[in-house]
Amino acid sequence: MEYIVGIVLIVIIAIIIALVLRRRLYNAIDHLERMKVDIMNRNIAAELSRMKELNLTGETLESFNKWKDRWELILTENLANVEVQLFDAEAYADRYKFNSSREELNKIEEKINEIDIELESIITQLNDLLETEEASRKGVEELRPAINDMAENLIENEELYGRGVLRFKIEFEELTNGLITYDDLVENGEYHQAKEVVEQVNKELKRVQVELEEYPELYKKCKFDLPKELNELTKGIREMKSSGYPVEHLGFEEKIKTYQKDLLTSVRTMEKRDLESSKEIIPEIQTSIEVMYDSLEKEVEGRELLEVQLPIFRESLNKFAENFTETQAEVDILREAYHFATDDLEKIKKIERSFEELQTQRLSLSKQFEDKSEVLSKLGAKLEGGLNQLEQLEIDHQVFSEHIQMLRKDEIEARDHLQKLRQELIIATRQLRTNNLPGVPDFIWKRINDAEAENEKVVVELSKTPLDIKMIQNALANAETSVNVAKEEIKVIIEQAYLTERVIQYANRYRSSNNNLARELAESEKSFRDSEYELALETAAAAIESVEPGALKKIEEQQQYS
Repeated sequence: MEYIVGIVLIVIIAIIIALVLRRRLYNAIDHLERMKVDIMNRNIAAELSRMKELNLTGETLESFNKWKDRWELILTENLANVEVQLFDAEAYADRYKFNSSREELNKIEEKINEIDIELESIITQLNDLLETEEASRKGVEELRPAINDMAENLIENEELYGRGVLRFKIEFEELTNGLITYDDLVENGEYHQAKEVVEQVNKELKRVQVELEEYPELYKKCKFDLPKELNELTKGIREMKSSGYPVEHLGFEEKIKTYQKDLLTSVRTMEKRDLESSKEIIPEIQTSIEVMYDSLEKEVEGRELLEVQLPIFRESLNKFAENFTETQAEVDILREAYHFATDDLEKIKKIERSFEELQTQRLSLSKQFEDKSEVLSKLGAKLEGGLNQLEQLEIDHQVFSEHIQMLRKDEIEARDHLQKLRQELIIATRQLRTNNLPGVPDFIWKRINDAEAENEKVVVELSKTPLDIKMIQNALANAETSVNVAKEEIKVIIEQAYLTERVIQYANRYRSSNNNLARELAESEKSFRDSEYELALETAAAAIESVEPGALKKIEEQQQYS
């Protein structure tokens, strides 16, 4: 029994599933039916009727017939076939042949989509054709008056265009012919070609408009203004030549002739078709004219500079020659008494070479100025350079002169300084002897002897011929160091001896009551008598500090005060 119930349930479920699947197929069939009806209801014929506003000839007529025939074919054949296919799909569904029904429905959907896309393409092409016609027509409506306005403006201002009037009239005629071509193409229904013609005419029109505006100024500059400026420049150059300026070396006249030819060629080119060559050559010539005027002004300035400064340059060199000759003579004399360093001798040779170069340069400048073999601006620049070099040479000469004058001064100062060192050493030695010390340590006498020896080295250097100031100054520096060391150590010994005496005197108050202190003081006194003042001071200081801390500091302060 249970098996029977299970089988019944399975059958029922199968039936339900089959019914559901068939219902889905019916729904799909209905959807495709509606798509078919939607296509049939599209008023393509009405859309195509919009083309009747155009000239139905040529390309336009061909497109109209093609689209019309295609629409009729879709209605009478393609959609009829779709209707048959829908019927077959529904029959398959009725008989539960679901796979066959789905395959048929897929074919129908694909076909309907193809038809839909094709119709959209037809409408798009139709709209594009209508828009092309409208845009071209409006463009032509703007082009015709624009061409007429340009032609009228040309007639009113013919004097500004010279022979270029004929060129622009030909271009206007070409633009008008373009519009005539447009009319012919429209008449023959060739709207796409007509659009291309309008675009080309519009492009040419804009070019002609720009050139029509630019032409008068460019023509005036190339035909009148720049030639006039070049003629005036040529006149100025000839006047300068007659006044003695060597301007032929600049090569301006040949350059001006070239520019005049270029301008003439540019005018001929403008009158025929092209303005670009004029746009390039005008700024080039204008810049070159400015450069040439600047160069001529520099020639005038150069001549003024040469006329004024060349004599000054000559006089300055002559004066320098006198001063330098004196310096050379003085160096010859001083070299007998003093040693000159290699650097010093090289400096005077360098000054001499630089002076000779300036003399040669001055003679060359004078010759070139007289025989006019060089442009004056270059000569002026060379002269300014020479004057600057002479100024620096005078400074170098002054520095060198002051340097050699210092030789005698340095010798005198060295002798005075040596005498001062000797006197300081004598005073220090006298202090050593007058302080009644029990004795003088051997190292002090050594310091004094070393200082005297260093002083003698200075004497030796000062006795040489020729004198070497640097060697003297080095020896003098060593002597000064040695004397200062001796003086300082003498001062220290005297202070140590005096302080030792003060400490012993101060500590004597404790000697009778403190045997250790008495013993240490006795050792200090022995060291003092043996001239060991530093050891004596250390022993005495240690003794008094052991009894009275801080006593040494108090004694030192009293000694400083006294």
